[in-house]
Amino acid sequence: MKPDHTNGTVMTNRSTAPSAPQETAAITDAERRTRIDLAACYRLIDLFGMSDMILNHISARVPGDDEHFLINPFGMMYEEITASCLIKVDLAGKVIHNPNAQYTINLPGYVIHSAIHGARPDVACVLHTHTPAGMAVSALQCGLLPLNQTAMRFAGGVGYHDFEGVAVDVDERQRLAANLGSHDVMILRNHGLLAIGRTVAEAFVNMQRLERACQTQLLTLSAGSPLHMPAPAVAERAYQQLRHAPTPNPDGTHPHPAPPPRPATAMDPSATAMPRRGRLRRRRWVFPAIRSPRSIPPPPARPSGRPTLPVRCSAPLRPSPRSTKPRASMNGRG
Repeated sequence: MKPDHTNGTVMTNRSTAPSAPQETAAITDAERRTRIDLAACYRLIDLFGMSDMILNHISARVPGDDEHFLINPFGMMYEEITASCLIKVDLAGKVIHNPNAQYTINLPGYVIHSAIHGARPDVACVLHTHTPAGMAVSALQCGLLPLNQTAMRFAGGVGYHDFEGVAVDVDERQRLAANLGSHDVMILRNHGLLAIGRTVAEAFVNMQRLERACQTQLLTLSAGSPLHMPAPAVAERAYQQLRHAPTPNPDGTHPHPAPPPRPATAMDPSATAMPRRGRLRRRRWVFPAIRSPRSIPPPPARPSGRPTLPVRCSAPLRPSPRSTKPRASMNGRG
């Protein structure tokens, strides 16, 4: 079975033809919250440097509907993803709701994510990246090593899937699901990383931990020194301790306390009092008022009472007299 390509349902680039008629079911409150969480996850992946232009994809299952999931419009940057632009698609590849007719979904994204959502009903979110560290570890025969506590979070709990080319064959979905098994993360050999979660937040945390483990492994191997590997029993114990919560209780239980409310200024720049002319450049807010020389206050006076030299000197500068001594050239011929 292959998804229908003739009506703009599943394509690998922007659709130039009008989109086929689609269902316009009302969005429930649960789906609205999932859309917001998924859009925030796209922004966080970009903020943490794990995005790859318009490539890769993050999907979330529609609450209350095991057959539908949300995914990004192919062609938008991660920093452009919003809750309202996400496309709803079913496991068979049919687009259920697409608010932007000029965009469609990525075929490899459909193949990979429909495979996981179809085989794992407990999964609410699937996240796939192409980071340099993840691709480098995916090409290592040893795979992910339990070199530190962060990596031991996945000790014995990593699936591996061999590269079969660009994932455009729907028959590969069975092998993707089988290789993931019951694991939370999977390394796609010679390709990248994949993480799942029971919530969107859990999938992001799993991917962030896996990415950090890959980065530290590459740093460790680049040192060229013999490795100190933990005992298998210790790695397994750490895996059991960290797989459910960041830090277990002394009695071995894994609490899941509700996170304290964070101020709106923690992640949302628009919630702070900022000049209207501010603009985002390279993930840093730059304001013309700060860059303007007029806004720079004068330097403070010295303790002796004598003012310092002005920032701008209006007096012309005298050119220094040129030396009359001949200089030797670089080639030594004078």
